[in-house]
Amino acid sequence: MIIKSLSDLRIFTLKVGKNIKSKKCFILLYGDIGVGKTTFARELINYFQKKNSQKLTNVPSPTFNIMYEYDLKKFKIYHYDLYKLVKTEEIEELGLLTNHQNDLKIVEWPNLIRSKIKDKIEINLKYRKRDSERSVTIRGYGKFRNFNVNEI
Repeated sequence: MIIKSLSDLRIFTLKVGKNIKSKKCFILLYGDIGVGKTTFARELINYFQKKNSQKLTNVPSPTFNIMYEYDLKKFKIYHYDLYKLVKTEEIEELGLLTNHQNDLKIVEWPNLIRSKIKDKIEINLKYRKRDSERSVTIRGYGKFRNFNVNEI
């Protein structure tokens, strides 16, 4: 799929959000710096806030804090940015892989995760020749195995 503008990214994110039926999910975001991972996360978090009749919040990049938590009425969203981490042990210290009942975890820079995550959606954003365009691939695993960009 090709994303040609911020508006296209918002539409793509809305479609992803509407198709996430189970909140117990990991969304792993891959891509270079500045490609749109945090923008995707921001749009998705705001989508769920709006859907749950909550005030939309500013969603900053968690690069320096590593994690931000968003408490929605029926579940929580954890937004991680693992860019600064160096060792896989640091992921365990964060509690990223601990079992949270009904939570949605959005993870930027998930390359250090070595544990098998059963139920996840992987989204890869890549730059294209035009600065404003991105190519996006999406793939689901476990209970999200039928989740793909062609259905959205």
